[in-house]
Amino acid sequence: FWGIIFASVILITAYSIINNVMTLRDQAVKQKVKLFSVSFDMLCIFRLDGYFNDLNSAWENTLGFTVEYLKSKPLIEFVHPEDRERTIAQFERLKSGQEVFGFQNRYICKDGSFKWLGWNITVSPIEELCFAVARDVTHAKEVEQMKNEFISIVSHELRTPLTSIRGSLGLISGGVTGTISDQAKDLLDIAYRN
Repeated sequence: FWGIIFASVILITAYSIINNVMTLRDQAVKQKVKLFSVSFDMLCIFRLDGYFNDLNSAWENTLGFTVEYLKSKPLIEFVHPEDRERTIAQFERLKSGQEVFGFQNRYICKDGSFKWLGWNITVSPIEELCFAVARDVTHAKEVEQMKNEFISIVSHELRTPLTSIRGSLGLISGGVTGTISDQAKDLLDIAYRN
């Protein structure tokens, strides 16, 4: 009799534990689905074998490929050819258990264009999974490039007249045009140095 009661208690306890684990797992899945659905950032989980495990819809919105298509190919195939070597190096860091923050590379879009993505990735070596947030930083890259080009052009355009002005001030300060008052010479020296 006591054996049956003891076995029943064990079965009920085991069932309760399994039920609690299943409930917690279901809650975690629901929370992940909620997080993935509300994020404008590109969230993903990918395996250390180089394939996406799960992606949110921001990937479709940014790159144009369906989530299913992105999951069907190795993620390196979507990386710009010039960025693949650097991307593989970061992947090796992940395989060794290191996190990756602030890494940027270009991803191909369905229309053939490329988008710059900024990555923050953490890894779970035991699960052989990487959890990542990617953000489209293409606009920021374009603004940075325009700023650099503008500075380069302005620097070049100003260099010639400033060199001419500096040379003329040096000649005037040196007395080529005649004698200059001490007060005017001090002002010319300041202008020449600046």
